[in-house]
This record gives sequence, structure tokens and C-alpha cells, in this order.
Amino acid sequence: MTYRWQAIVFLDDNTWRLVMLVINGETMADHPELMATIAAKHGEVPTSPSTPVTSTAKPDMPPKPRLLSYRTWTDSKGRTVEAAFIEHKGPNITLKKRDGKEVTLSIFKLSDEDREWIRQQGK
Repeated sequence: MTYRWQAIVFLDDNTWRLVMLVINGETMADHPELMATIAAKHGEVPTSPSTPVTSTAKPDMPPKPRLLSYRTWTDSKGRTVEAAFIEHKGPNITLKKRDGKEVTLSIFKLSDEDREWIRQQGK
């Protein structure tokens, strides 16, 4: 069996950390916190592993899109959905499901853990 895979790793204090892993075009791992660390140290954020990251980007260029990070979200009634976080605007968040459909819902309908995750992303 042949798999097409791509990975971005980051050496942080003598420890290699996985930043992004894509297998056959599907994002298996995506860590925004590590991308933020890379940006802070090097002034750029890796995007899709198939797009080379270069240091020649000009400041006036639009930011490169990043791959979506899917996770399991749980509502206050215990129902779950696999989706990527798109935005938090006012009392609502927008998620993008794997089938491409976007869903907007009140942050207050989410579990405590998911609300905390969103709060951490805002830092």
C-alpha cells in the first residue's frame, strides 16, 4: 500500500514536536499553538506542507491559508460532531464539518471543555 504523506516538525528546546501531519490529503494533526511558537521565533507560520515555507514572503502579501484542524466538539447535552473551528464572533462560533458544511451556534451550547478550548485560542 502506498501513502502520500507530508509532515512539519519543529525543534523546540531539544525536543522534536509534530506541528502538522497530512496523509493522503487528509489532515491528521494540526497544532495551532506550535504554529504560533514558530511564528514568534521565526516570523512566519507554516501552511500546507505541499506549499514550501519560505522566508521571502513580503509583509504586504495576504496570509497563507492554513489547513483546518478537526476535533470532536461536544454540546451541553453530550452530542458530538467532528469539525474545525472557523471563528468566534460575539456569543457565536462557526465550525466547519468534514463534509464542508459550516455550522454557527451559540458558545453557550458547548461543553465546558470546548468553551475553555475556545478561550485558550483567543490568547
